[in-house]
This record gives sequence, C-alpha cells and structure tokens, in this order.
Amino acid sequence: MSPRARGLALAALLLLTAIAYGGALFSSFVFDDVQYLLQNPAVRDGLNPASAAWAFTSRYASNWHPLTWLSHLADISLFGLRPAGHHAVSLLLHLLNTALLLRVLVRLTGAPVRSFLTAALFALHPLHVESVAWVAERKDVLSALFFLLALAAYHRYRRRPGALRFALVAFWYGLGLLAKPMVITLPAVLLLLDWWPLGLLGGRGGEGGAPRWRLLAEKAALLPLAAGSALITVAAQRQGRALIDLTHHAVPARLENAAISLVRYLGDTVWPSGLAAYYPFPPGGYPAWHAPLAALALVGLSVWVLRERRRAPWLAAGWLWYGVTLTPVIGLLQAGSQTHADRYTYLPLVGIFVAALWEGERRLRQHPLPLAAVATAGAAVILALIPLTARQVSFWKDQRAVFNRALAVTPENWLAHLNLGALDEQDGRLQEAESHYREALRIEPRLFPGNVRLGKLLVRQGRLEAGIAAYGRALLVRPRDVETLIGIGAALARAGRPEEAAEAYRRAIAVTPDLVDGHMNLGNVLSDLGRPDEALAAYAQALRLSPRRVDIHFNRGLALERTGRLEEAGRSYREALRLDPGYRPAREGLARTGGGRR
Repeated sequence: MSPRARGLALAALLLLTAIAYGGALFSSFVFDDVQYLLQNPAVRDGLNPASAAWAFTSRYASNWHPLTWLSHLADISLFGLRPAGHHAVSLLLHLLNTALLLRVLVRLTGAPVRSFLTAALFALHPLHVESVAWVAERKDVLSALFFLLALAAYHRYRRRPGALRFALVAFWYGLGLLAKPMVITLPAVLLLLDWWPLGLLGGRGGEGGAPRWRLLAEKAALLPLAAGSALITVAAQRQGRALIDLTHHAVPARLENAAISLVRYLGDTVWPSGLAAYYPFPPGGYPAWHAPLAALALVGLSVWVLRERRRAPWLAAGWLWYGVTLTPVIGLLQAGSQTHADRYTYLPLVGIFVAALWEGERRLRQHPLPLAAVATAGAAVILALIPLTARQVSFWKDQRAVFNRALAVTPENWLAHLNLGALDEQDGRLQEAESHYREALRIEPRLFPGNVRLGKLLVRQGRLEAGIAAYGRALLVRPRDVETLIGIGAALARAGRPEEAAEAYRRAIAVTPDLVDGHMNLGNVLSDLGRPDEALAAYAQALRLSPRRVDIHFNRGLALERTGRLEEAGRSYREALRLDPGYRPAREGLARTGGGRR
C-alpha cells in the first residue's frame, strides 16, 4: 500500500468514524458529567491560574488526573457549558488516537493493511463508544493519546538509542499518568514490544537480540513514575470512599469476577450487543458454573497462544497486551461497584485486534482465498460496525436514555432504577419515582442512597412515618451520615417527635461540630419543647458559625417571643430585616412585638 493510498484510506476511515459518532455532538451531559462539570464550582469559570492550581492539587470525585481537569477547564473557557463543544473535543481526540495507532503499528510491524484494519476496529467498535461519547471519560481518550505517543517515541528510541529519546518516552508516559493512571502498565507493554514485533528478546521479525538486563533496566527507569501515580491514585480513591473493602467483596469473589469479566469483554468484542453504562453485580452472585468455565477458557487460550509463540508470536503478544493493560481495572483492587465497564477496553482491545488480524493473515496464506473475497469481507465488517456504533451513541443522548438502555439490557440494575427515579422526581412524577426507588431497594435492600432518596420523597409527600423508616434503614448502613441525620431530624420534628428529632440533630453535631443547620434545627425543636435556654444556646452557636443567616435570627426571635422577651425578640427580627429587608416573616414578627420597644 503506497503512502498516498494509506493517506486516502485513513481519511476515509476518519470520515466514517466522525459519521458514526456524529450523534454525540447533539447529546447532553450525562451521569458523572453533572458532578464533574455542572456541580463543580472549581471548573465553572474555566481555565485560569487558580483553577489550574486546583487541577493539580484536587482529589475531587476520588480521582487525581490534573491533565484531564485542564482539558475540561479549557473546554469551558472555549465552549462554556454547552455540551456540543465538549463532545467535539473528545471525538477529535479519538480521531487523533486512530491516526496515531495506525502510524505506530505500521512503523512497528511494517504491515500497513493489517495495521489499517486494526485502526479501523479501534475507531469503530461499539465498545469504545463509552470512552468517546461520555464527557467524563475524557481521561480515556486523553491518556490513550499520550500512551500512543510514548509508543511512537519508544520506536524512535529503539532505532537510534539515546538519553534524550528515552526521556521523551518517559515524558509522554508521565503525561499519560497525569491524564489517567490506567496507562500505568506502559513499561510492561514496552517489554512485549521488545519481544514482538521488535524481536529484541529472541522473538521473530525484529532487529536482533539485545542484552536483557539493559531492556529491563530501561523499563525499570519508568517505575518511579508508575509508583508515584499508583500511590496518589489509591490515596485519592480511599479519601473519596471509592475503594471497596474486602468485607464487601472478598478476594475469591474478586478473582471470580475478574475471570468472568476477561471472558465477557472478549464476547462483547465479537458480538457487541447488550452494552450499558453500568453493569451491577448479580444480586445473588454469579451462577456457580460461570467462574470455573471462564477460568477454563482463559487457561485454554493462554496455553494455546504460548504453544504458538514461536510460529505466531503475535498471538501471545496480543493476548498479553490485553491482559496486562486490563490489570489495573479488572477488579482486584475494586474501585466502584460495577463488575466491568466498556470504557476499560479502550486500549486493551488493540491487543486482541492485532492477534486476530495477524493470525488471520497467517491462516489465509496457508489457505489462500481470492483477494476480492477477503477485501469484501473486511469492508463488510467495518461498514457493519458503523450503524452499531451510531446506535450505541444514541443511548448516550441524555440521562434518561442512558439508564433506560441500562435497564433494558440489565433488568436487575439498581443504579439505573435509582437514577431514573431521580429524573422522575425532578420532573414531578412522584409515583414513578417511588416505584423506581423501591425497585432499587428490592434489588439491594441495604442501598444507602436508595433509602435516603425514598425517605426524602415520602417526607415530601407528607408520609412522615414511612419516610422516617426509610431514613432509619439508611442510618443502619451509615450511622454517622450528617445529611441523613438532619433529614430524619426534620421528619421527626414534623411528625411531632421533637425529643427524637433533637437526638438526631445532636448526633449530627457530634460528627460535624460546625454544622450550622444542625445547631439551628436543634434550637428549633428545643424551643418547641419549651426549653428556651437550651434553644438560645443552640442559636448562639449557629450564629457564631454563620452570623448573617437570616433564618437563624428569625428563629431566635420566635424563641424569645414565646418566652415574653419581646424587646430581645424585636432586636432579632430587626437584624433579620437588616440582612434581608424583604424578609416578610421577620417584619410580621416585629409587628407582633410592637417593634420590640416595650
């Protein structure tokens, strides 16, 4: 294939990819995009010195990926909070990755046709939609860009070794880690490339042997970057409670899920149907035969590729690429409650594509077929992926589309029910919202956010005792959750149970002593209980923490008015009006007390 033909083919591939993903430009922010961008005050003003410093110091959303934050900040400076621009940047990065992958593979292998087909599968496979169409997964496409740049730099280094050329490898690797720590496995991938296709470790088709100690020392020089990234990432996830401890998922269960997920990704690669934004653990666990069968399949594939390592080294190289690059997210160190995720396959599937295509070419040489038939089959596969990917993109149109799709393909999906319930509640469809919350709790009875949201909804409807019960179930899971303690306290107060409400507020204050609402609400129920001195002490604490809160001054005035201390009550009402001249309750209170001058 001539350079001109390669250029035309690449242009056609990029155009087809842009068409397949075009629907993403009309999608809204979904799922974690809301937390990352819409509800994140640190990024809403765009890129500036303060926000750039925040990007490097923050562990917001249980992550430390400063370059990803900088890309989001730049997007906001350019496009504001209009989703189309953010989606366009993610798509552009995916197109760049496709072109770069093609260039890297051609240089490493000298096989332009197979390299092009690998790039086409990478560009158009539906498993990659999540990484491209979900703005919060900018870290996938951005870190992959630096990963591929590191591979390109490593190829140049191998052709002409030198300290500056190797420093460029480390530079791109460091940037990749700053975008997403999943690329931590790059040193192991470089060793795989040394074996095949570079042939530096005794494999075929390369530049001859090289001292193994030197090859290992090169990769070891990158390990401090990997270690630093790993330590910061684990600390960030622990701080944000993203890591799941062993009491929830023990080591045997994690190994079981890892084996099943490795096989499931392969199945989804061959037949990409039933893809969703979130895959929950089965409520009753996996059927007993799933893990042994998955383990048997993995062992069988591993034995086969290793036996073929001399005749077909690409099989072992591709298989190990797949396994190695998936290791950080396979669930041995469980972050989040999902069993697996489509986004995790963005780079790992390159290994599977390479293994399949290079082995396919070997088999065709052994059993030749007409070139027209082979070309037609290849084109048919690529063209078939376009509508599949476009359809998958449509499921990321908005929040409701994301979770309706998840529920359609994973019916026991508590997260989908939880989020659809929130959307229904937001739209005023309270009966539908309650139904979704109760379905989520049927699947996961101890689901903390499910019980909290159900409790809030029931209290909102005036079903106080049922709401209190839901809050109580939530507190069994997280007894020190301040927001839930405040919520159940308010519900208890409304239900005429002020002593219990006061106890809930005290528990909240014990967890967070500077909780303004806790002190104010405690003052309110103590005032209702006829304990004015204790109530005034609570109001004093609240005002010490927030002296400009109008509602605290007003409530303090009410408490004083109840005890006949009208002059002091009037002063509180006047202070509330000074802070907010239009605050009608304080004006009415001032009228009742005669202006507080008696």
